Amino acid sequence: MSFLPANISTYISTYILTIIFAFSSLLIPASVQATTPDPKTEEIIVSATVTDNIPPTTPILISPENNSYTTTGYTTFIWQGSTDINGIKEYELSLDGVIYIPDIPPNDAETTRFTLDYQDSTQYYTMRVKELIADGTHTWKIRANDALNNGTDSATWSFTIDTQAPSFVLTQIGDIVTSISAQDISTIPEDPIELKNNEPQLLGNGEANSTVVLTVTIPDDPTQVFTATTDINGNWGQQLGILPRDVVITLNFIITDQAGLISVLNNVQFIIKTKVITYPPASSKPTQTTPLPTTSPPPLQTPSRPTLLPPTLPFLISIPLTPPIEIAHEILQETWEHLPAPLKAIIAAVPLGVRTYIIATAINLSPILALLLLALLALLALLAMVRRFGRGLSPHLIWRTLQALHLLPAGKTQGLVYDSQTHAGVPFALVEVKNESEEVVDSVVTDKRGFYSGLALQPGEYQLVVSHPDYNFPTTQARPANLTIYEFYLGEIFTITDKYEDENQMLYWIPVDQLDNSQPKRWFKTC
Repeated sequence: MSFLPANISTYISTYILTIIFAFSSLLIPASVQATTPDPKTEEIIVSATVTDNIPPTTPILISPENNSYTTTGYTTFIWQGSTDINGIKEYELSLDGVIYIPDIPPNDAETTRFTLDYQDSTQYYTMRVKELIADGTHTWKIRANDALNNGTDSATWSFTIDTQAPSFVLTQIGDIVTSISAQDISTIPEDPIELKNNEPQLLGNGEANSTVVLTVTIPDDPTQVFTATTDINGNWGQQLGILPRDVVITLNFIITDQAGLISVLNNVQFIIKTKVITYPPASSKPTQTTPLPTTSPPPLQTPSRPTLLPPTLPFLISIPLTPPIEIAHEILQETWEHLPAPLKAIIAAVPLGVRTYIIATAINLSPILALLLLALLALLALLAMVRRFGRGLSPHLIWRTLQALHLLPAGKTQGLVYDSQTHAGVPFALVEVKNESEEVVDSVVTDKRGFYSGLALQPGEYQLVVSHPDYNFPTTQARPANLTIYEFYLGEIFTITDKYEDENQMLYWIPVDQLDNSQPKRWFKTC
């Protein structure tokens, strides 16, 4: 017998089964089908502590640059900062291999030792050291440390501090030892240093690897400039060329060291004196000689050297002696100065390498060039003689001119034509020998020093006549009492009794008066 409706009974049964099933699932494990995750898309989060052993990036040095120079001991160091995952804790500056400034913060700071500025846009640190660093060459580097004390060193650079102007001492001028310092102007001589030899060499010593600019100032000549560098030991030298004699030459120096500091040494003067032959006056009592018998009035004897006076008497004549190479140099220099300006410009425009090659080739061809130079000098002498003597020029006179230029042998000196006022030799004067009929039987030309040579006379009576466009002969001055005709010839007739054995015997020393342009040319007449 059923007391509940059928639908209610079914509902209750279903409910009870559901409760039983749920309870049993709690007591009996269930079997579940698992899905394997995709390792490419699965996100795994691990919580763990890992030690940082990665050092910061390398600091980059900026200034002072490697192998640079600075002129102050208060140095400014600039570097580009490092980066690190845990941040930079500090920097260290090492100087000469030792930590110089530690604990440099990674931001702007100022202490008693330095001032630090940081520029975020460039990551540049600029540290101005307040302590004076000594002169000399130093090394520096920067070390970056992160929060875990991992460190990285920069490269090591060197720099030199130079706060002193370069030293320089001129130790030699030619054959004269000196000690002229750029640091002490009192060492500069007040009077020019006198040299005997040309082409002087200059020597000096100063700061190593300094640039020395030498300016040589020569009156009436182009200024010469030389640039050289002292060696690693500070030694310096400069060879000068052929310079004019008897003029004051001035040397000026500018010395610049590698730091850019400058010293100057100015107004060092020297003069190259011309070598001279000094001829003293003869005795007031001339040497007596016995004349040979003759039907004519007592002739003058064959000229011979007069007796010299004791050295207490003043010298009469100083004859300059100029080496032939210097004469040639003067001729070439005069030739260059008279070249047309366009030609000079063309030569100056030739590249240095080409000029060097031409000079090297010229050295190799020097024997041939020497002959060409002699030919050129002979041609110049011929042109000068044509201008001087005009139609009176002859082959004989050309020959004598080449002898006067020492391009041909002429024998020993026989006499001198000299200025009656200055006693200086008169160059390139024409000395003619006239016979009794006033005919010219021989002639010679004086050399650059005023000497003449090469006359060989037959027995007879003669007279010497001197011609020069700038001088008058004979001199109007009276012969000094202590001089004989041999030292002060006035155009007298003299007699040769025997033929000279050669062309080397002495004749006469002939004074002439310098021509005053306001006075007319005086013509010599036979005495």
